[in-house]
Amino acid sequence: MFITSNKIYTNRFVHHVESFIREHGLFKKDTKLMLAVSGGIDSMAMMHVIYELQNFGYSNDVRILHVNHGTREENVHESRLVADYAKLLGFEFIEEKLSGLSETSNFEHLAREKRYHALEKNLIAGERLVLAHHLDDSFEWSVLQMFRSSNLKSALGIPARREHVIRPFMSVSKAQIKKYIDAFDLPFLEDPTNEQNRYERNYIRAQIS
Repeated sequence: MFITSNKIYTNRFVHHVESFIREHGLFKKDTKLMLAVSGGIDSMAMMHVIYELQNFGYSNDVRILHVNHGTREENVHESRLVADYAKLLGFEFIEEKLSGLSETSNFEHLAREKRYHALEKNLIAGERLVLAHHLDDSFEWSVLQMFRSSNLKSALGIPARREHVIRPFMSVSKAQIKKYIDAFDLPFLEDPTNEQNRYERNYIRAQIS
């Protein structure tokens, strides 16, 4: 269904992620999965990789959950993009609309709390929650923890697995994901606030990483 402009690279990418999933026991070939997909590069690539795992004998029941924050006009386009792409891949699509969010000083923290609550609420028994955090995210998170605490143990990075939450992209970098997206010419929409340094993580990403 999909044509890649760099077959050697994309095959190696999917094989690498699959090996990471298998070696770290993130999920089995028949595990039920719910993917959190925002419409950005990372989560759209994750959705495509999960689809490609069928070539490795995986037959997971996959549901796609998109959290609509309802704070920007672009949210409508992001929701439509994720819904259309999920349908193309044959995955069930669910949209969870948040309320009570506004661009306040604690917006990032509040949005994260509401988003995780929406994800947990929609999980069904035996299902794993798949998040698209990658190595760059882990580094940025570690730096942020070092700024906030003198305890080095608190800055060891984001785990690839914690109970039912798994992160298969903890085996790849942002640049590698971008190269995969470009090779398949996969659609995505990036949140424009990612370019705003007023949020801590964005400052670390732009000024330190």
